[in-house]
Amino acid sequence: MDFRFTDEQQMMAESVRALLADLCRPEDLRRLAASDAARDAARWDAIVGLGLQGALVPEARGGLGLGAADFVLIAEACGYACLPEPLVENASVALPLLAA
Repeated sequence: MDFRFTDEQQMMAESVRALLADLCRPEDLRRLAASDAARDAARWDAIVGLGLQGALVPEARGGLGLGAADFVLIAEACGYACLPEPLVENASVALPLLAA
């Protein structure tokens, strides 16, 4: 078996990493931590705008139709960026259950 990520998977992961590097700068995260807000609306809107919360939802149900191997790269990028919004939770648990 070949466990290497495809070029397409790596390009998608790099796009997510670049987005999160721009949206999750340390000063942005500090500002959110100092506020009473649970999340940053602009950051969440950008993530939702890309359809990332529906990554594991089948395309027939309006999602991206990605597999678990694709999503692990998205989850890794979220962790690296210290993303405080619940993308991993929504994309890996909530929305796939609702789409079933």
